[in-house]
Amino acid sequence: MPARPAGLPVKCWEDPLARLKEVTDLMTVEPHGHRAVAPFLPAPDKTPRAIRAALLPEEVGDFDREFRAVMAEATETLDLTVVTSFVERWWRVARSSADVSSHRAMLDHAGRLVRGENVAARSWAREVERARRAMRRCVELAHTVDEGEEAV
Repeated sequence: MPARPAGLPVKCWEDPLARLKEVTDLMTVEPHGHRAVAPFLPAPDKTPRAIRAALLPEEVGDFDREFRAVMAEATETLDLTVVTSFVERWWRVARSSADVSSHRAMLDHAGRLVRGENVAARSWAREVERARRAMRRCVELAHTVDEGEEAV
């Protein structure tokens, strides 16, 4: 194997996609320091009963009030669109509730934003652009190395 060119990070030499993998592994909608919900945890069924059972106790009252309101609206308008939207939205909340500590941290974060508090945030667009630039640099350097090998 030829020597690594000066300026080419080791990780790019060993794996040109390493920097992109490194950055995308960091990309999450969760605050750093919180673990993600394990993908093997079963999602609740998309029924009002299953969704309600999966919610945190502090969310059940909101669910019940909204459920009664959308059922009344559907009865009045003969339109189930509001019910299906309700079920879909609360199913996502129930799914998020599977990781209780992360879900509560997200609720706290959202509450602070709603109250107008300063909340630290990261620009994911900036992170993605940084990863793209690093990836382009790795690819450019890898092509430079390939062209150098062909010339020899």
